[in-house]
Amino acid sequence: MDKSLQVICMGLMSHFGLIFFIYPERIIASTHKGHWEPILIQCVIFILFLWLYLKGLSYFPEKNIISILKILGKAFSFTLLFPVLLYLVITTIELVSAYAEVTNIIFLANTPTWAIITLMILISTYIAVKGIETILRTALLIFCIFFPLILLMLSICFQDIDWHNAFPIMDTDFSFFRQPPYYTSFFSFAIVFSFLGFLPKKISYNSKKIMFAVFLLIPFFSYPFIYLF
Repeated sequence: MDKSLQVICMGLMSHFGLIFFIYPERIIASTHKGHWEPILIQCVIFILFLWLYLKGLSYFPEKNIISILKILGKAFSFTLLFPVLLYLVITTIELVSAYAEVTNIIFLANTPTWAIITLMILISTYIAVKGIETILRTALLIFCIFFPLILLMLSICFQDIDWHNAFPIMDTDFSFFRQPPYYTSFFSFAIVFSFLGFLPKKISYNSKKIMFAVFLLIPFFSYPFIYLF
């Protein structure tokens, strides 16, 4: 199967998890009007930096970021990669804990949170031990199962829309630039497609297909704007 499709599905499902989980709350907290403005600005920045990221990787065919940095020396590569590793570990702990609490509240009220966290870690570890191929195939399977449900839930939300809540439609002061939640909402953009630079050499993907998939993803970032109606 086309590896690009598997990589895209992995990226999209990871983005959906962040979009529907934390992104609306951050955008709503950043401004009370013209919500399409901060969303549009973030999308443009996201597309620009992702294009630069993929462009930079294209200059080093069949190499990932680790291999590229090793050329500059182990000490230099460790200095650059250790903060990334620390960031990923901390965010993984926070996300697993948050998703476990949500699962506990909605589905498994009588189950201890630690048991849900343990199950998540065990399943993730088992898939990871099987290798990157298994991770990508699992991502494709999850995408095929849950993407239709996501579209269904979004279509159901439209029946509660009150278009009058879209006004005032512009924030002429761009006040969201002064709000910390606006900058923390970039978390929904920044972390996901960074995994492209860490894929093994044997996993090849088409950068043009990745960019095309990102443009398809943009409408889902407008979900907070719709959510306000």
